[in-house]
Amino acid sequence: MIEVMALAGVNASVMAPTLASIAKSRALAQLLASGPLAPPGPATGEGFVRPDLQGPWVTRVSQATGRRRACNHTKILCKTGLRVQPRRSLKNFALIGAAGYIAPRHMQAIHATGNRLLAATDPHDSVGALDRYFPDALFFTEIERFDRFVERARRANSADRIDFVSICSPNYLHDAHARLALRVHADVICEKPLTINPWNLDALQELEREYGHRIYTVLQLRLLASLSSLRKRLEADRKAACAAGTGSKADVVLSYVTRRGPWYDVSWKGDPARSGGVAMNIGIHFFDLLLWLFGACQRHELHFADRHRMAGMLELEHANVRWLLSLDKADLPAGYLDQGKPAYRSLTVDGQELEFTGFTELHTATYSDILRGGGFGIDDARPSVELVYQLRANEITTRPELTHPGLQALTARPSRTATTITPPASSADDGAT
Repeated sequence: MIEVMALAGVNASVMAPTLASIAKSRALAQLLASGPLAPPGPATGEGFVRPDLQGPWVTRVSQATGRRRACNHTKILCKTGLRVQPRRSLKNFALIGAAGYIAPRHMQAIHATGNRLLAATDPHDSVGALDRYFPDALFFTEIERFDRFVERARRANSADRIDFVSICSPNYLHDAHARLALRVHADVICEKPLTINPWNLDALQELEREYGHRIYTVLQLRLLASLSSLRKRLEADRKAACAAGTGSKADVVLSYVTRRGPWYDVSWKGDPARSGGVAMNIGIHFFDLLLWLFGACQRHELHFADRHRMAGMLELEHANVRWLLSLDKADLPAGYLDQGKPAYRSLTVDGQELEFTGFTELHTATYSDILRGGGFGIDDARPSVELVYQLRANEITTRPELTHPGLQALTARPSRTATTITPPASSADDGAT
């Protein structure tokens, strides 16, 4: 084409924009002729995506029509609905809460999946773990400066634009930091719990729809192979029992004791208003697992609660569960500390012990699942968040026939600070926690 124009005496530089437009139109025609568009998925906002599309394009059909516009240096052909932008093989991450206990597992997951951590923030500066995985990552002790960095990267639409923000901050700040991430057009990977008050989940879902980005949470027990196999077996057994007319609810006993020292009471974790209490801090994963395995909660009771220990009963769709949680080392089985074991986990179904060790190493599997298009979102997290909130608000009842087998021994040993837990804020709360 350029040679023909030269022979005709036409200035090729003048016609370059026209040639580019023709090339885009041809590429668009080939794209639209090559197959149908899939309906919108949860990760794609309002538009439609070609799931089989290959090559250096990402496409989304917008509902806007009738004009051509540019947005953040990404060309959008609104008349046809095609948004074209370069595809990067690596994903850029930023991390909030880099000095916390759980943050190194997120750093390791980002590194193991072959992606980049560009920036991290925490008001505390004990973040030496960054050198192990991402020694070139920027670090901010002021979240305002972190926010400025990720916003500038978004507006520049450069190779440093943030794709995901990982959140490892204190529980009561999770939803606020998720909102920050959505505002810079990033997806979110948030540690448990997604929020400590269930009404904040509704606001986050509205923001997901508004910004067209997803909020994922870490529910790693669902990815443990032994528990996934158990779920399939339980479902098959229930179908067989239903067909035979012999179905009954399973008898489940959950025990989890993990040692925490005096530091716990001084930190934000020891403040129920900021952490959600024992059930939220150490119980949320297990309550999610129980609901995932045995169905929705139909009834629940709280039999004991102080700042370090809780016990109660759940009547689920397919199981009756007696559960006990403790942070007190005195509740560990005899000899555990002498063997160097600071935690005890037990889950029995009709007297049979289930093996679920190794769940602390599942963050990489969680990240891989999300990056492949899977992941667990707000609707997955909601049942356990609502259940824990209700348990915190429960009055304590005494039903000996329904109590955990270790409850009598637990109540006979006073906790190091056996004060009654603080009930959660009412729905009249402004939603800040």
